[in-house]
Amino acid sequence: MWLHRIPVLCILRLPMPLRSATLRSSTLLSTFLLAAIAACGSSDGAGAGEGMPDARDPWATDDDGDGFTPGTGDCDDTDDDTYPGAPEQADDIDNDCDGVVDDDLPTVDDDGDGYSNVAGDCDDREPLVNPGAVEVNVTVNEDGEIVAEGVDNDCDGLIDEGAQTCDAALTGSDAGDYAAAVELCGDWLESATFESSVPQAQHAIKPRFGGMNTPRAGAALAVLSTGLAREPGDAGFVAVVPGTDAAPATSRPHPSPQPDPADGCGGADPTTVNDYVELTFQINVPTNAQAIMFDFNFMSGEFPTFVCTSYDDTFLAMLDSQELDGNISFDDAGRPVTINTGFFDECNPGLGPNCTGAAGLGGTGFEQYGGTGWLHTIAPVTPGETITLTFHLFDEGDHIYDSTVLIDNFQWLGVPVDGPVTVEREVAEQVHAAILRGATADELRARF
Repeated sequence: MWLHRIPVLCILRLPMPLRSATLRSSTLLSTFLLAAIAACGSSDGAGAGEGMPDARDPWATDDDGDGFTPGTGDCDDTDDDTYPGAPEQADDIDNDCDGVVDDDLPTVDDDGDGYSNVAGDCDDREPLVNPGAVEVNVTVNEDGEIVAEGVDNDCDGLIDEGAQTCDAALTGSDAGDYAAAVELCGDWLESATFESSVPQAQHAIKPRFGGMNTPRAGAALAVLSTGLAREPGDAGFVAVVPGTDAAPATSRPHPSPQPDPADGCGGADPTTVNDYVELTFQINVPTNAQAIMFDFNFMSGEFPTFVCTSYDDTFLAMLDSQELDGNISFDDAGRPVTINTGFFDECNPGLGPNCTGAAGLGGTGFEQYGGTGWLHTIAPVTPGETITLTFHLFDEGDHIYDSTVLIDNFQWLGVPVDGPVTVEREVAEQVHAAILRGATADELRARF
């Protein structure tokens, strides 16, 4: 059993008599073979390495002397600058044997997120971490629980620092202030504009609206109105009924006319609308964001008198992105935000079948009419793209009986949602948790 492990370096020829004799004694045979093998290795200077195959195991041999063999991960055992853990060099060679050429260099974007180490990427192996990302505060662990994420996503040296606000001391002198008022801050905002003919009186930035409507985030909120963006006690306030007539100066083509509703409530949208106000944001989406979110609160003096008629003030949130192009704020029946939407339930009991109370309307001027209360819209976007988000508010069928919408708390969501969804603001955190666990937009509408 020992003999077969010896490399065969020469052939032994025993004379026949000797073979016959020695085979009778295993001891003699062993002694002879050992002597013969020793002689074979030295006879005539011929042995291993001289005209004979190299019997060393190449998998276990360190040919270049760098301390690593092919068996221990050396991907080029002829180059002593190439081995596992070697410093990567800009030489088109995989120096550190990690399967990637010229990675781990300060000027190279290893993870393909558009940022290298010298450009501020604090984790160049994770494409969702870079200076173009937005901070993500929570994630879902393997048990399906919502937990702190614990990652500095935006490479600012802070971890899970929460949403950024930028709405202190705003004057409302330009549309950029309105972006700041709704927490659309920093490099994410490409531009902000009002439609050129919108009167200044139809929009405002306020620290609150009425007695109950405080900002959803930060110190201010944005107000758009088909009449005057004012509340009782403000200079120049005009009662929402009969309201303010701004036509024909603010008459415009309908931005998204709809046909006769399937439920028969109301009629087809007109081609022209009145008392029109439009606020547009062009937005750079962070490299790790997959959805936008914002809060709004719509109220109207047309309720309850003109329910299911052609007098139908409307709020639209139109998104132009790679994911979709159209209105993203609607109820579970697909109806846009009007007095006929399923969300219109903030009103005095007895004014309508869905009215649950009007406490939230106190001090707004809409106490005897109605509103939706605070709602929350979520819609998908593509990381890194530039989107356009436009808020429209207008009168349909007339140019009196005013409506107002409050907008605040623009946020990013770092997980995908497969379509737009709008819910009551009070369940927004539950909805976020459901999205983190993979819920679809249809499931969210059915559940919430």
